[in-house]
Amino acid sequence: MLSHGLSLVDHGGQGSPLILLHGFLGSGDDWLSVLPELKNKYHCYTIDLPGHGSSGGFSDEISAEADAFAGISDRVHRLLSEEGLLPATVMGYSLGGRIALGFASHYPDDVELLILEGANPGLKTERERQERIDSDSRWSQRFRAEPLKDVLKDWYRQPVFSSLTEEQRNKLVKQRSIDNDGSLLADAMDLLSLGRQSDWWHVSSQLTCNVVYIVGERDNKFLAIAEALKKEAFKKNGKVCKAVVADAGHNAHRDNPKDFLVSLFSAECLKG
Repeated sequence: MLSHGLSLVDHGGQGSPLILLHGFLGSGDDWLSVLPELKNKYHCYTIDLPGHGSSGGFSDEISAEADAFAGISDRVHRLLSEEGLLPATVMGYSLGGRIALGFASHYPDDVELLILEGANPGLKTERERQERIDSDSRWSQRFRAEPLKDVLKDWYRQPVFSSLTEEQRNKLVKQRSIDNDGSLLADAMDLLSLGRQSDWWHVSSQLTCNVVYIVGERDNKFLAIAEALKKEAFKKNGKVCKAVVADAGHNAHRDNPKDFLVSLFSAECLKG
């Protein structure tokens, strides 16, 4: 179903709604490896974010907004509300995790559980934000001007993807080159740059629901973020726990689906 410029797919299952948000370059299909087990506990839905999958490009309305994250959160909320899917558990990977965090910031009463996989809560200084905007702008220019396959070869050489084997890297480049449009990715890069995202470090500690931050054991940058979020929440009595996935890098649910599910369902703040 396509509504509010977003593609929502009902995968079925048992229990309360679970909304799954993919990362940059991905689509709802990226969750297929973990959906069978998730459906034993939740009624699962995937959403393709703007510029990805079946959702097409960004609307002129979102493109013109000062805060694209707020615009997407609003559209996701309207879509889920119209379908009677709120409140829900919301899980997002990387870019999807950042969208999930923004959604929880704007609509905290509609989130029963927030699950973040390798998601950055935001940059804390103006200098960091501007440097990230400049870096993302260089990438977006390449996405618009160069063959997608060539850009992706360099994209997957970034430090955050250092845990990938050469075989895994080549497979991703091939798959993502087929599944994506360079100009739409460039729009996503420009509008959803981490440098344009609000500082959401405080959000997880202010929510009344539990927050699970799940991360691959080889994803050192985001392991540190997970620990920092726990400490921030502890100071403010928030309910944040870290779940570490063995033998996995940044995209833990792709690298090790089995242990991803084990780590998620055994997360400390979900016990009892």
